[in-house]
Amino acid sequence: MCIRDRFWTCIPFADGNHYGESGAWCWIDDSDAGDAMRYYCFYIWLWIAIGLICFLYYQLGASVFNLIEENNKLKNSGSSEGSGGYTFCKVLKMLWSPQANMDANDAAMINIVRRLCLYPIILIGSWIFGTVNRLQQTFDSTNPNFGLFVMHIWTSNMNGFFNALVYGYNGPFGDSCRRYCCPSSDAGNRDLNDTTDPEGFTPQVDENPVPARAEMKVQV
Repeated sequence: MCIRDRFWTCIPFADGNHYGESGAWCWIDDSDAGDAMRYYCFYIWLWIAIGLICFLYYQLGASVFNLIEENNKLKNSGSSEGSGGYTFCKVLKMLWSPQANMDANDAAMINIVRRLCLYPIILIGSWIFGTVNRLQQTFDSTNPNFGLFVMHIWTSNMNGFFNALVYGYNGPFGDSCRRYCCPSSDAGNRDLNDTTDPEGFTPQVDENPVPARAEMKVQV
C-alpha cells in the first residue's frame, strides 16, 4: 500500500515537477502533461473503482432478488427451482416496490440492500461535479466555471458526511434521536425489553429452553 501510494505520488515528477496551482487547489498543474497526469493518477482509477463498486452492489441486489424469488416459490408450491434469472429492471422493481405484501424477513433484507445502494450513489454524487469540472478545464481552460468549482469543492468534501449519515441512521440511532428530540413521541419511547431487531428481523426464541441446572430428587 505504501509503495503504491509513493509510486503514484512520484508520477508528476517523471517529467519535471508538475505540482503547482490547479484552480482552487495546490495539486497537479495546468500544463498539458499535468492535465494528462490528473486523469492518469486519479480520475481514471476513481471511475474504474466506481464502476466496479456499482457492479458488485448490483450483484448483491440480484442475489437478494433470487433468494426472495426462491423463498416465495418454496412457500407457494413447495419447489425451490430457480426463477429463470434476473434482469436489471427486475432488481430495480424489487428494490423500490412497496413492502406491504412482503414477508417480514424479505422486507428487512430489501431495506438493508436499499441502504447499501446509497453508498455508490453518494460516491458518484461526490465526484460527478469534480469530474465535469476537470473536463471543462481540459477542453476550455481559458474560461473556468466558478459554479463548477464551488460544487466540486462542496460535494467532494461532503462524501464522508453523507456516508456517516447513511451508516449511522439505523433503527437504534433514529429511536435515540426521537427520544431526545421528541420525548412525547411513541416511536421514541421504545421498549427496552423489545427483542425485535430494528432492521426487521425477529430472533427465534425457544419456548421450552433447557434449564441451566436441573434438580434431582432421590428416593431413599
